[in-house]
Formats: sequence, structure tokens, C-alpha cells
Amino acid sequence: MLVRTKADGALVLVVVELKQWQSCRVLDAGRVLRKDGVVTAHPVLQVAAYRRSFQHWRPAGAPRLDVRAVVVLHNASPEEAAVLRLGAPAVADIPVLSGADLSAPAEDLAGLLRGGDLAAPDAARRGAFEGIRWEPSSRLLDHVGSVNEGNSAFALVGDQQDAFLQIRAPAALHLPGRGGSTAPADGTGAVITVRGGQGSGKTALAVRLLGHLMRHHPTTRPRFITPSGTLRAHLLDAVSGHSAARELFPGIGFLRAAARQAGALVIDEAQPIKRGGHGLPPDLAAVIEHVPLGRPSSRTGRRRRR
Repeated sequence: MLVRTKADGALVLVVVELKQWQSCRVLDAGRVLRKDGVVTAHPVLQVAAYRRSFQHWRPAGAPRLDVRAVVVLHNASPEEAAVLRLGAPAVADIPVLSGADLSAPAEDLAGLLRGGDLAAPDAARRGAFEGIRWEPSSRLLDHVGSVNEGNSAFALVGDQQDAFLQIRAPAALHLPGRGGSTAPADGTGAVITVRGGQGSGKTALAVRLLGHLMRHHPTTRPRFITPSGTLRAHLLDAVSGHSAARELFPGIGFLRAAARQAGALVIDEAQPIKRGGHGLPPDLAAVIEHVPLGRPSSRTGRRRRR
């Protein structure tokens, strides 16, 4: 990444996707076949996703930020880079550069890297950028929340609806709301657990709860974790229009990291999480220490924590 400033002082972030590729074949508008036989996303799509992440995860109070992007194939010839350039998706403002382009005079290279009109930031602006706490924007949370709440595959019936209403009450008590209400000053929180047999609707309840947290408690930066790769893939597919939403569904290996970042964490199917002796698995114990509201599904009951 290159951090620069405009003449008016606004910060600019140039995201550079570096590739060692020399040759590849474009399969369609979104995929390429590398020389080693691996099929992967077109690098223009990859860097466009990074750019959207910075745009959608910039908090409202952060400095103004213009995010640009460029692909650099530093081992490729102009002819090899042209293959990707001609088959690139319709993202006209993301150039694909070759190794030869990097030998251009400094003023020309700055333009190729989308920074010809930019200057180096001063210490204050660098500090402002480094101090940004990246979190999902309310617009992104609204989108993902509405997708999840409106997904008929996760409709709630009977006891599921009752459980959902029971969970919403402590969420409203312990978590800050969208309208500016704040959580209790004493730092109390809640661990909510749900128990049910196979097919009882625990997963549907978990997904609907996530949508509710995103729309009504967005400042808590809610996350959803499941050991089920199939479910995670389904959720990611449901929000595929917003690649930045991938960060809302971290893999199970990032459970502790998610607990440190989120103010509300939904865990689906907690029972497979590795245990270490007696009591709660260490990862779940860490979640309880860090997160005001959680929902492991392998135990029952609710308790308040101070």
C-alpha cells in the first residue's frame, strides 16, 4: 500500500496487488489459469476486493480517504501483461502494469501507480491514517443484516421465534444501540447459550441473530463463526455482492482474534471446538473474557458476567 495526500490534504491509499506471474490464460471475466495449473481470481478482481474492503470498513469518524488500486506483474513482459489487461473485468480505473513499466522515469511511474497528482503525507496525516480502527460501515452492516434477516432459508418458527425474542432482550440491555444508547457503564455482559437437537433450528436462529445485531447494534462490530465450512461458504455466497463482508465471517481458527475485535460474537456449533481438560475449551473461555455477548450452541442457560 502507498499512503499519499491530495493537494487539498485528503488522504489517498493506493492498494498495489503484486504478482510474480509471467504468463497465464484468461478463462472468463473473473478467472485466470496460471502457468502452474491453478485457477484463481483475476488479479484486478482481487485488488478491487481489497479496495472495497478499505472503503466499506472505514469508520464514519475517520479521515477522508480516496482508495485507488493497481496490479503489478513485476516479472511479466508488456506482452504477457497485455493478456491480463485485455481480459480484465470491467474495472476501468485499475491498470495492469508489467515489469517494464517499473523502469519508467520517476514522474511517469508515479502516474502509472495512480499517484501522479499526490504528495507524501506529513507526520500528522500519517498518524491519522495509522490510528484508523477499521470496522464495517453502517451501510455494509445494513446490507448484510437485511440479507440475513430476509433469507427464507433462515426463517424462524415456533420455539425458534421465542428463543430469538429472549436473546434480543439481553442484547438490548448489554449492547449499545444504533440510536446512540450506551451499554452499562459497569461493563456487565452476558453469555447466552442455546441447546437443541439436530434440525431444531439453532443455526437459523444464529444467522437471524447476526442480522439483528448488524442492523440494531452495529457499533459492536458483530462477527459470526462456525466450524462448518459449508455454512460459512453459504453465508459468504449470500453476501457475495459485498466482498468486504467476508471479514464478518472469520474462520474457526480466528476465534480468539475475532473475540478481541468484536463487541458481539455469534458462534454456531461450539461443541466441536477442541477442549483442553476440564471446564470450557480455552478458546471459548477467551471469548467469554473478551466479548460482552456470545452464543455458543453446545451448552444451555444464560449467565451474567462482571
